[in-house]
Amino acid sequence: MIRSLPIWFLVVVTCLVTAEAAHAQAEGDKKKEEERAKAVAAVKKLAESQWDGILPGRQPIHKETEHFLLYGSVEEKQLESIAKSAENAFSLCSRVLKITPDDELWPGKMVVHVFGGRAEFASFSRRHANRSPERDETGGFGHEREHSYVMAGPPGFEVRRFSLETEVVQNVASATLIKKAGRKPNWFVSGFGRSVAYRTFPQQFRQERSLATSLVRNGRTAWNVWKGELSAEEGAVLNASFVDFLVHSPAMSKNFATVLSNLGEDSMFDDVLKSSNLNPDAVALAWVRWVPTAR
Repeated sequence: MIRSLPIWFLVVVTCLVTAEAAHAQAEGDKKKEEERAKAVAAVKKLAESQWDGILPGRQPIHKETEHFLLYGSVEEKQLESIAKSAENAFSLCSRVLKITPDDELWPGKMVVHVFGGRAEFASFSRRHANRSPERDETGGFGHEREHSYVMAGPPGFEVRRFSLETEVVQNVASATLIKKAGRKPNWFVSGFGRSVAYRTFPQQFRQERSLATSLVRNGRTAWNVWKGELSAEEGAVLNASFVDFLVHSPAMSKNFATVLSNLGEDSMFDDVLKSSNLNPDAVALAWVRWVPTAR
């Protein structure tokens, strides 16, 4: 006859198993932290050597946050503000893209280079992005084997449309999108980055929101966005408006994850909508109606 085990024995066994599992979890977490610390140290060393090649003998201002290593030739207070905005942008991206602590998007932390002078920005771009920036170009990002980075600097003329802070936010968002969701069409990537900037700095983009409304009233459509049939100036505004609609409007936000998963780098967007059980004409009309209400 099989006799039941005493309750005290079962309790002891359960406690031992639970303790062993907790110990294994703690050991695993400790190992991950050690590996991440090594990766962060390696990225720091690389970033500092890159700056030494551009500004030899001159130490950049440095700021470290949970997800970023920032280096800049700007005032410390400005870099601190940029660091805060970068974290806010990453937090928004994490909610929208469903990023979890288990997602290892890049080695260690993303590096953010902020240049106060045009010559520094151009020099970094030539050395590490392997090209000279266009006269009106003020930022960019890159994903390399050793690290991921964002860069921002002033334009090649006196008038600056957006702050360095805004430029960093847009590129952090675009870079994060690609690492989490894979390559997407250029209009979508740039639109996503600018959409995050809309949400981070709403007051800065009030005029641009109004411009989007004017362009739509003058006949620009969602089909123009999808097919790349807009000028550079129109595209910058309407790409962002349309992606912002996909992410945040009540009509589309619940479908965004499905649309994103069906969207490839060379996809025809109307086909993507159809494969997501959405009618392209209905989506285009919903965007037109949403644009004047966007905040």
